[in-house]
Amino acid sequence: MRVAVFINKNKLTALHDKQISVVVFDIENDKVVGVENLTLEEQYKKSIENWLKHKSINRIYLSEIDNRTYEKLHLNGVEVKTAEALENDGLFKSLALIIS
Repeated sequence: MRVAVFINKNKLTALHDKQISVVVFDIENDKVVGVENLTLEEQYKKSIENWLKHKSINRIYLSEIDNRTYEKLHLNGVEVKTAEALENDGLFKSLALIIS
Protein backbone atom coordinates (compact mmCIF):
# COMPACT_ATOMS: atom_id res chain seq x y z
CA MET A 1 0.00 0.00 0.00
CA ARG A 2 1.16 3.54 -0.69
CA VAL A 3 -0.04 6.29 1.64
CA ALA A 4 0.38 10.02 1.03
CA VAL A 5 0.33 12.71 3.71
CA PHE A 6 -0.23 16.25 2.39
CA ILE A 7 1.60 18.80 4.53
CA ASN A 8 2.67 22.43 4.64
CA LYS A 9 5.05 23.53 7.39
CA ASN A 10 4.73 20.15 9.14
CA LYS A 11 0.93 20.39 9.41
CA LEU A 12 -1.76 18.63 7.42
CA THR A 13 -2.89 20.80 4.56
CA ALA A 14 -5.65 20.97 1.94
CA LEU A 15 -5.26 20.63 -1.82
CA HIS A 16 -5.96 24.33 -2.42
CA ASP A 17 -2.99 25.53 -0.35
CA LYS A 18 -0.11 27.11 -2.28
CA GLN A 19 2.89 25.04 -1.19
CA ILE A 20 2.13 21.38 -0.64
CA SER A 21 4.67 18.78 0.30
CA VAL A 22 3.63 15.17 -0.03
CA VAL A 23 5.27 12.47 2.04
CA VAL A 24 4.58 9.08 0.48
CA PHE A 25 5.02 5.95 2.57
CA ASP A 26 5.36 2.47 1.11
CA ILE A 27 3.82 0.05 3.59
CA GLU A 28 4.13 -3.73 3.55
CA ASN A 29 2.97 -6.04 6.35
CA ASP A 30 2.18 -3.01 8.56
CA LYS A 31 5.77 -1.72 8.27
CA VAL A 32 7.12 1.33 6.46
CA VAL A 33 9.55 0.03 3.85
CA GLY A 34 10.08 3.28 1.94
CA VAL A 35 9.53 7.02 2.13
CA GLU A 36 9.45 9.54 -0.72
CA ASN A 37 9.20 13.33 -0.37
CA LEU A 38 7.44 15.10 -3.23
CA THR A 39 6.10 18.55 -4.04
CA LEU A 40 2.60 18.72 -5.49
CA GLU A 41 2.92 21.12 -8.39
CA GLU A 42 0.04 23.42 -9.29
CA GLN A 43 -0.65 21.67 -12.62
CA TYR A 44 -1.49 18.39 -10.84
CA LYS A 45 -3.96 19.83 -8.33
CA LYS A 46 -6.82 19.91 -10.85
CA SER A 47 -6.31 16.27 -11.82
CA ILE A 48 -5.24 14.98 -8.43
CA GLU A 49 -6.87 11.59 -9.07
CA ASN A 50 -4.60 11.05 -12.10
CA TRP A 51 -1.50 12.11 -10.16
CA LEU A 52 -2.36 9.72 -7.32
CA LYS A 53 -3.04 6.91 -9.77
CA HIS A 54 0.27 7.57 -11.54
CA LYS A 55 2.05 7.39 -8.16
CA SER A 56 0.07 4.23 -7.16
CA ILE A 57 -1.21 5.93 -3.99
CA ASN A 58 -4.13 4.13 -2.26
CA ARG A 59 -4.80 6.40 0.72
CA ILE A 60 -4.30 10.08 1.45
CA TYR A 61 -4.32 12.19 4.60
CA LEU A 62 -5.09 15.91 4.41
CA SER A 63 -6.69 18.63 6.50
CA GLU A 64 -9.91 18.97 4.49
CA ILE A 65 -11.42 18.20 1.10
CA ASP A 66 -14.44 19.35 -0.86
CA ASN A 67 -17.20 16.84 -1.63
CA ARG A 68 -16.64 16.83 -5.40
CA THR A 69 -12.94 16.00 -5.10
CA TYR A 70 -13.67 13.45 -2.39
CA GLU A 71 -16.15 11.65 -4.66
CA LYS A 72 -13.71 11.70 -7.61
CA LEU A 73 -10.99 10.15 -5.49
CA HIS A 74 -13.36 7.62 -3.95
CA LEU A 75 -14.53 6.52 -7.42
CA ASN A 76 -10.86 6.06 -8.38
CA GLY A 77 -10.22 3.79 -5.39
CA VAL A 78 -8.37 6.30 -3.20
CA GLU A 79 -9.26 6.28 0.49
CA VAL A 80 -9.41 9.82 1.89
CA LYS A 81 -8.81 10.67 5.54
CA THR A 82 -9.27 14.22 6.77
CA ALA A 83 -8.16 15.82 10.02
CA GLU A 84 -11.56 15.35 11.65
CA ALA A 85 -11.40 11.56 11.13
CA LEU A 86 -7.85 11.03 12.40
CA GLU A 87 -8.35 10.91 16.14
CA ASN A 88 -8.47 7.10 16.24
CA ASP A 89 -6.39 6.34 13.15
CA GLY A 90 -3.45 4.21 14.33
CA LEU A 91 -1.65 4.27 10.97
CA PHE A 92 -1.68 8.06 10.85
CA LYS A 93 -0.39 8.34 14.40
CA SER A 94 2.54 6.06 13.59
CA LEU A 95 3.32 7.93 10.34
CA ALA A 96 3.16 11.27 12.14
CA LEU A 97 6.02 10.13 14.35
CA ILE A 98 8.14 9.54 11.24
CA ILE A 99 7.33 12.96 9.70
CA SER A 100 8.13 14.99 12.81
